[in-house]
Amino acid sequence: MLEQAKVYCIDIAAYAVMSNHFHTVLHINQAKSKTLTDIEVVQRWHQLYKGTLVSQLFERGEELRQDQWILLRRNIENGAHD
Repeated sequence: MLEQAKVYCIDIAAYAVMSNHFHTVLHINQAKSKTLTDIEVVQRWHQLYKGTLVSQLFERGEELRQDQWILLRRNIENGAHD
């Protein structure tokens, strides 16, 4: 939970672990998330998920075709990561 909070710009205000579930109070830090560059977004995704072929190419610094770039930008804007 703590690792995901870092990746997704979420602040955990409080949490309670119960016997068979947990409760959380979260703050989505939109201001912080809007300052992330495309590469920072992809690098954060790759901390938790392997990503897509396009996101892996982008992170390695390889040149993307126009259709790949459009797909990547759409995924970044919509928050898709895998």
